Amino acid sequence: MKNYNPEIDCLRGIAVIGVILYHAQIIIFETLITKNFFITLDIFFIVSGFVTTKLFFKENFSFNIFIERRTRRLIPPLLLLILITTLFSYFLLLPQHFYNLGQSIVANFFFSSNILFFYQTNYWDYATFTKPLLHTWSLSLEFQFYILISLAFWFFRKNIIRVVILLFLTSLIILLFPKEFNFVYNLREFDLNNYFLIFARLWEFLAGSLVALFLNNEKYSKNFIFKNYLNNVGLILILLSIFLIKTPNNYPNFLTIVPVLGTSLILLANNTQSRHFILSNTLLIHFGKMSYSLYLWHFPILIFFFYKNNFELNALNKIFALVITYLVSVGSYKFVEIPFFKNNILTRRNFVISLVICSITTLLLGLLITNKVIKSKSHSKYENIKLNFSHYNLSDTKGADRIILVNQFTNSEKIKILICGDSQGADLTMALQSNQKINEKYEIEFAPFLACINEETLLIKSADYTLSSIQIDGKNNLTYNNIKKLHYIVTVKSNKKFIIVGAAPEFQTDADLLLNYLAITNMRKEDIMKNINNINKFFFKNKKAYINDINKKLFKISKELNVGFLDKFDYTCNEKDKICFGVDLKGNKNFIDYTHISLNGRKFFGNIIENSNWLKLN
Repeated sequence: MKNYNPEIDCLRGIAVIGVILYHAQIIIFETLITKNFFITLDIFFIVSGFVTTKLFFKENFSFNIFIERRTRRLIPPLLLLILITTLFSYFLLLPQHFYNLGQSIVANFFFSSNILFFYQTNYWDYATFTKPLLHTWSLSLEFQFYILISLAFWFFRKNIIRVVILLFLTSLIILLFPKEFNFVYNLREFDLNNYFLIFARLWEFLAGSLVALFLNNEKYSKNFIFKNYLNNVGLILILLSIFLIKTPNNYPNFLTIVPVLGTSLILLANNTQSRHFILSNTLLIHFGKMSYSLYLWHFPILIFFFYKNNFELNALNKIFALVITYLVSVGSYKFVEIPFFKNNILTRRNFVISLVICSITTLLLGLLITNKVIKSKSHSKYENIKLNFSHYNLSDTKGADRIILVNQFTNSEKIKILICGDSQGADLTMALQSNQKINEKYEIEFAPFLACINEETLLIKSADYTLSSIQIDGKNNLTYNNIKKLHYIVTVKSNKKFIIVGAAPEFQTDADLLLNYLAITNMRKEDIMKNINNINKFFFKNKKAYINDINKKLFKISKELNVGFLDKFDYTCNEKDKICFGVDLKGNKNFIDYTHISLNGRKFFGNIIENSNWLKLN
């Protein structure tokens, strides 16, 4: 094939194999050996930037043809994936997860699923295993890049190199100085250097674009030895990045430059007659050619296997899932990708008409699911569970009355504690007030946090200790400055002692997490007591990761203010055993929703606080 570069398909093959193995979580001798393979996804971005930019330098280039070719290449397989995934999801997903799928479908229609997932979840949270279209975030990035690079060539073709370099450096600055680009959206703190967003990913695409622009210069040397040298260095850098980048936290980051540079060097070699033992490997070329189909199908298939096996896959399950992924991908490649993209199975007019009809149908499907007109098959299962486990009050999302005792401060010698907090602070107050032994030592009052800092409640002057119990950057839009203000009121104006309390765990659920567990496992009422530990492990797995970041911030604030810090995770979870106490030893539930504790939870956690001497005021 004229000008065919096998190394591009080999890079795609390396990328898709790495991503699939990362999601499959390959474990050998109890060690997760593919935990760093997520970085191979970056290879896709650089290759995409390179291939796309090269198209603009073809003779007789046309924007109409470019758009048509990209659409023929990407949209038909994506639409088929969405329809088949929706069908299987109807039978397999829990009601809330099926509803979330509807949102994903709608977001994909507008090429914005990365923005949806950016707002909904952390890519590394356990909840990713409930989102079969999560991986489409990278496709949205691709489309956003296509739009940007097309506009750049349309308006600035004569100065395209300068424009690309400017955009490249801007994106790189966002990557290197992430703290300078934080912002608040819907009362939550985010940063532009986010795994899902184009801002700190754009430079990766443009690294490929810069290589394409450089190769378009006829002065570039075509020395074969030099090319092999670049290939070997590039492969070493990609391999090295797997060992250097040990955690996905705060990714992309400075170390992302390593795999990006490695991939760019291989593309820079531009070896169309490669005989490299890796970069001309027949098997890698095979996987590379069908990498798009492999990428599309692997994630929902793995998700469905997770669902069918209670989110615990053994080696045989994973092998079976990977085999099915390969077979389905071969079918998608041969019967969808090739006919639409390479063989132009439909004329332009018929293709556009078919595309519009199928796209609108898909959008309507997503809207019907999102608005709960179409409900998953498990919806009735949910209702039956609520009836069979009526003692759990699974339909009740409010829980028992939130009764907080008032007028607790007296003239006694007991230590007086005021908790200035949000709803989680109120939960802590009720847990403390529910324990008799705690009440024998302390008198505990609660006041809303804003009342403490705006009205400077008299309770502060009466209390020996004031505890700040809020989740900063949460729904109440409370920040470090608010804590600092309360600290000043308590320690300077009132000359009393001040302590910061960490945020409580939040769980990945829009319903009752216990209800989700019962539905997934098809558990009978008589089996609850035998599965207490499994239930609590399920709660631990479904912790929201960003709460850990919030608690790190709160701990850092306590150090800056030189005050004590109390961590709610010390009594709600056990990091060593990897459990969070969703239920007690008798099977009674401790949470009523994603974070707030039940009446039983107040007593249960109150006992742990007392028995563990958690309330260390000194």
